[in-house]
Amino acid sequence: MESNTDSTQRPARFAALAAAINDLDSDDLQQLTDTAAADEVMELRPLVEQLEGQWLKRLAGVDGRGAAGPNRTASSAPWLGGCGPGCG
Repeated sequence: MESNTDSTQRPARFAALAAAINDLDSDDLQQLTDTAAADEVMELRPLVEQLEGQWLKRLAGVDGRGAAGPNRTASSAPWLGGCGPGCG
């Protein structure tokens, strides 16, 4: 497996995702027919779930390495809305 040492690849990959989200955000939803709006909702949900799955996969990897927090040693609990060590 090839190591991902090229930090310029990641921003390009996420830039494309951000551009797609911005494109969706620019839609005038009032202009969609009821059928088109419902179809888009049904198509968007599985994509949201896929993206959430990728986030969880990466979070688990980062947490497993002990690199989840700003100091690279903290738990991922604060990222998940929980309260980690020293919190609260």
